[in-house]
Amino acid sequence: MQLDRKTIRRRRNLFLSLFGIALAAGALAYVTKWRAYDRFWVTTDNAFVTGNLIPIYADATGMVTQVYYEETEHVNKGDLLIRLDAQRAAAALGQARGELARAVRTVGALFASRQQACQKILAQAALLDKVRHDIVRYQQALPSGSVSK
Repeated sequence: MQLDRKTIRRRRNLFLSLFGIALAAGALAYVTKWRAYDRFWVTTDNAFVTGNLIPIYADATGMVTQVYYEETEHVNKGDLLIRLDAQRAAAALGQARGELARAVRTVGALFASRQQACQKILAQAALLDKVRHDIVRYQQALPSGSVSK
């Protein structure tokens, strides 16, 4: 059976059209699947996730005497991780107590100075009251001639 050129061309065009439609349908299915599911998933061959590793910084410095957890072990909030040497903390506490005592003495001295100044003011006010009283007395005694001008 011998086929003429028109039939061959028609079959070739039909095959190419079906192939193009299949290719478009496959591409559409892939894009639909990627947009619906795959874009939310990350895949790799040699990934290392460090999302749950949180750096920890100390509030105080010092020599570490005891370590309670190793690296990458799970810990809970509030767990004691390490113990520091207590000598530096004790020295800092002693220094803070000394500074507190100095501040308390300074405040006590300021209160004593204030109280002394208040007593001086009261003494001057009493002296002023005495002088005013004497002036009133002298003014009352002046018309009768009991005191000299």
